[in-house]
Amino acid sequence: MKYLTIKHAAVGLIAAACVALPVAGIASASTSAPADNAPVTTNSKKYDLDTAKAKADAAVQKRLASITVLDGRLQGVQHAECQAAAMTSQLAADSSGLTSLQAQIDALPAGTTVAQFRALSDQIALNYRIYMLQTPKTRVVVACDKVFSAADKLDAVAAKIQSKNPSADVSAIKADAQAARDDATKAVNDTINLVPDQGNGAAQAANKAALLLARSDIKSAVASLKDGRSAAKALKV
Repeated sequence: MKYLTIKHAAVGLIAAACVALPVAGIASASTSAPADNAPVTTNSKKYDLDTAKAKADAAVQKRLASITVLDGRLQGVQHAECQAAAMTSQLAADSSGLTSLQAQIDALPAGTTVAQFRALSDQIALNYRIYMLQTPKTRVVVACDKVFSAADKLDAVAAKIQSKNPSADVSAIKADAQAARDDATKAVNDTINLVPDQGNGAAQAANKAALLLARSDIKSAVASLKDGRSAAKALKV
């Protein structure tokens, strides 16, 4: 009888959930503009205040839509160790902040200068790193949950093997399952509290390094799951 139920495809899905870091930074809502003391409302359509507001609104709405998608991915997370609740709370705060920021931008009066407009519009990207930070953080949480689910299945396989053969040594299977959990937990713990860099280069580099390390931890977890799968396969009867 074959007791192994964890397949290569399942492990592949976990690997696919690893963090994908963007290569380039997120551009702010504002583009190249005239001197900061020049009003946004000039004769040039490019710097028309209404047009600038519309672009900022679109940038906000795009991020709000992305937050909705991320929230949906977190709904299926079942293991508390992966801190989906904390990530969901952060995304809710981002959504509230972006909505408030959009209202402030939309309320800017005629004669608003470029500097005044940028003071708000630049916050869309710099204060709410939905793509550069929150998206990969969410992927870490989701990947963590997949690792835990696969580790749970490994433990179940080990228990089933031992129930049929009490003398079977399933310690390697259990150790690999726990190693996978430990790496996945570390990945979440090392990234869940990262905050937007607000344009600070050193902070941005530190965040990127932490996310890269988390991706490495998730890959290590997947490797442990594969080792556990191999150990269980060797004990099948």
